[in-house]
Amino acid sequence: MQRQAVESRAAFQPISVAGRNLVVDVATCQAFELDAIASEALQTLVNMPDQEVVEELCSRSPAMKKATREVEGLMSRGFFQPDKTSSVPPPLPLVARLRELNLALTYRCTLRCRYCYTDSEQELANRQVKPDMSEEVIDVTLKWASEHCAKGAEPLNIWAGAVGEALLRKDILSYLAARAWEYTNATGKTFSPAVYTTNLTLAGDPAAYDCLADTRFKWRVSIDGPKHIHDAMRKFPDGRGSYEIVARSAAQLVQLKPAEKLGAAATITGAHPHITEIFLHLYEMGFRNITLKPVRVNAEEPFAVNRQTLGGVKQGYSDFIEFLLRQDDQDLLEYLKTIWHQDDFFGRFILRVLGHGKMVYRCGAGKWAVGVDTNGDIYPCPPMIGLSQARIGSVFTGISEEAQRLYCEDLLITRKQMCKDCWARYFCGGGCYHAALLINERVDLPEACDCELTRHLIELAVYTAARLREEHPTVLDALTAHHRTSHSHS
Repeated sequence: MQRQAVESRAAFQPISVAGRNLVVDVATCQAFELDAIASEALQTLVNMPDQEVVEELCSRSPAMKKATREVEGLMSRGFFQPDKTSSVPPPLPLVARLRELNLALTYRCTLRCRYCYTDSEQELANRQVKPDMSEEVIDVTLKWASEHCAKGAEPLNIWAGAVGEALLRKDILSYLAARAWEYTNATGKTFSPAVYTTNLTLAGDPAAYDCLADTRFKWRVSIDGPKHIHDAMRKFPDGRGSYEIVARSAAQLVQLKPAEKLGAAATITGAHPHITEIFLHLYEMGFRNITLKPVRVNAEEPFAVNRQTLGGVKQGYSDFIEFLLRQDDQDLLEYLKTIWHQDDFFGRFILRVLGHGKMVYRCGAGKWAVGVDTNGDIYPCPPMIGLSQARIGSVFTGISEEAQRLYCEDLLITRKQMCKDCWARYFCGGGCYHAALLINERVDLPEACDCELTRHLIELAVYTAARLREEHPTVLDALTAHHRTSHSHS
């Protein structure tokens, strides 16, 4: 797929992908496909929006006159105008609308993945962090959450396995589910155990298998694709790769669990940016909910997505999109359904492009979503759990006012200096806080490679949306219905 570099504009951004010329209205997040004549008219009218200029354009040719009138019509409807989005943040505290709770039930793990961000047992001991979450901490966490989540239909989704291996705490998973339902009955607020994460290396244990088979729980399996990719990253402490054990257990699990109760998550690294190969492998294993996300590590790591490897990762995503769009309607629909959700790194952007929603924050981290570790310490999101510099409070004392100001006010996209001139700011929301902390040691300073990859994926999302509307409208209708149904059940 050939792409051309384009110059950024204040009110709109031209995008050229595989010969398709599109333009994004920055303030509204709407995209349009314009030919060369209409693009010239738009550029002229945005810079010189007066009647004399309009008349001069219309006099050039019938084609230019038609294009000018079309652009005039769009501008009169509010498109391609200066951004007037307010920089006033919502009232504090946003955590009063808590919707997602990520629990680290244990720091212990059966694997030593090369990109894992969890501290060693010695480092945990030095910081006086307990290896396992106790029933007491679970109780206090749920009590704290009950005071900060909204009453009504919107559930508080509880995720477990943010760090460590959840099946090492299979005893506590049932306790957590039971206590969540007790809080639901007692408070009138919906506490919903959502997804538990596992590396599947303990699935051979009958008790662990029973836990995996429990119909109350949705499981997400961490598997990075084919054996040569998976084993390069996800190793046992003795250096052995874990693929054979994971794949054998996964084959049994996909036969046992309903598709909506099982997913797979792969970490995309700079060393193995083979998105299509990884996706197809997981799909052929039987997974019908797939999450692909780029690795978040220090830039010096040989498998990081950094200046040296970024081009390969971007190309991997470009090739993946072209692979998808070459499929017939039936295969295209089935493939896209697996990533048509907010957790997948590309999926979130295609949904934002189609939904025209403006992201004034990158995500809910530190606002309506938090992570809690084994001590009860609160962190903005699962990847930050255990990073002492990211701690924002405790379930015993609450979230600090300083942290609330940072995540609710300072991280508002209209207040971030590095983002104010970026055309993609309302699709992106301001860059991954975890990546920013790892590379720049500040959550409010976006990481450059993350920004470039994000813009690339947004361009691909705009392009994909245009192709779906024009060439696969029935697929797009089916995907919209699928997302509406799955979102209402999540």
